[in-house]
Amino acid sequence: MRIIAIILALSFLSCTSSQNRDACCKEQGPNVAIEHTITYTRKGSRSETRHGHLIINGWELPDVFTYVICGDRVYKFYQRTNLWGRDGYFPQKKSESEIPTNNWSKNSIRESDLLKGWYMGDKRLLNTPFQWIHVKWGRGNAHVSPEKLKHMLSDLKIERIPRSKHYTIKNKNR
Repeated sequence: MRIIAIILALSFLSCTSSQNRDACCKEQGPNVAIEHTITYTRKGSRSETRHGHLIINGWELPDVFTYVICGDRVYKFYQRTNLWGRDGYFPQKKSESEIPTNNWSKNSIRESDLLKGWYMGDKRLLNTPFQWIHVKWGRGNAHVSPEKLKHMLSDLKIERIPRSKHYTIKNKNR
């Protein structure tokens, strides 16, 4: 009986929302399926936490990018500073977005970059396949084919972003 109560309590504290398929890339063709899901910790309590997950073509994006841009849709990575709040990837409203979504270059993409499936830079080169997404991290930017995300991450070894920041609290009375 005690085990059943623990299982029920745990299932209440850690729930998954229904998966919401985001339509940000519908216009980009059938090769891109982006889903944004939210899981909860301590749901319904004052310390409820929402965890945002971005799933691209069935693969959950690791916590490495500060921004993911798909068409005119921007996802930002959030870090928590408290026990409650939100962390992970969440869509931004156009008014909140700090990143321009229409940043085009006059140069054309190289054949070698097409074969590789990604290239570094914040400007989208001419003739870049429409379904490619733009990702930003620390000091880097890239445009990448969703099918080549794993390869790019393997090549660049981008550092993982922690979902929460913990600050030490200094005692002012000392």
